Amino acid sequence: MALYKGRLIDALYTSTCGGMTENVENVFVDGPALPYLRSQECIYESRREWLLRSGRRILPILMNGNSISSDIAFLVSLQVIGPETSPDFFQQQASFDEAVNWIRNAVSFIGKKNEEFDPEPAPLSFITLSRLFIDGFGWQNRVENLLLEAPGQPAETLEEE
Repeated sequence: MALYKGRLIDALYTSTCGGMTENVENVFVDGPALPYLRSQECIYESRREWLLRSGRRILPILMNGNSISSDIAFLVSLQVIGPETSPDFFQQQASFDEAVNWIRNAVSFIGKKNEEFDPEPAPLSFITLSRLFIDGFGWQNRVENLLLEAPGQPAETLEEE
């Protein structure tokens, strides 16, 4: 039993926080501000969560000079992308339709339904991909919380440069 000042608390849980928790009144707009559910940095989120092991050596797949092999293996294990996908594939520009399909697969994998996710085709860029993720996962109302201002830096926006 968890108590605050002798009263039973409203214990909320989330498996991930993105590196920073949020004040309860910013998550549940109709709920009261509670002194024990305040925003704070989540150190656990900065630790490596997944460990992939294989008897075979994972060949490097480079993107901008960094190996993305373990990230790709993770997406294959979640069936977001198919195992038959060649490493050369990741050196090419993805199409808009491929990105939409990957997001649909990821949304389906977590058991979420988003019947309204039917984006208009557009040239694929990091900004477009960000917008697809927001629309695909239904994060429109959370974007402001996802793009929190870091100390000493202005908050990022999803505007084309």
